[in-house]
Amino acid sequence: MYSDILFKKDNRGGVEKLGEFLGLPDEYIDKILSSDRFTGSMNLVSTIDEEGLKGFIVENRGSLPLSGFGIEVNGIGQEFYAAPDVLLPGSRSALVVDNFLWDRIVRSGRVRITTSQGVELIATGA
Repeated sequence: MYSDILFKKDNRGGVEKLGEFLGLPDEYIDKILSSDRFTGSMNLVSTIDEEGLKGFIVENRGSLPLSGFGIEVNGIGQEFYAAPDVLLPGSRSALVVDNFLWDRIVRSGRVRITTSQGVELIATGA
């Protein structure tokens, strides 16, 4: 897990594990770094279904910036038509889709929103 991360100690090639580097037990490091707070978390605030603007408003509830937003509907995936380059922790943004994809989302009723950091959100009832 995370406690197995190695750090270079010196120019002679010496390395030490993250736990040794921080002076903490491996179990403690793994528990902290595997929590949502450190891996990222995304929350659906609402959907947007206005004339000419359709999509989702999401909030980054984790402590890491999120980027590379994608969407999957019925196994077919693509990037968002419009999305922020980076969604900072604690901020909200709109993820906009084109009308064709929105029609698929409405028919399906279930979508998967992902980021390049591996954070995902399942949205239902669009």
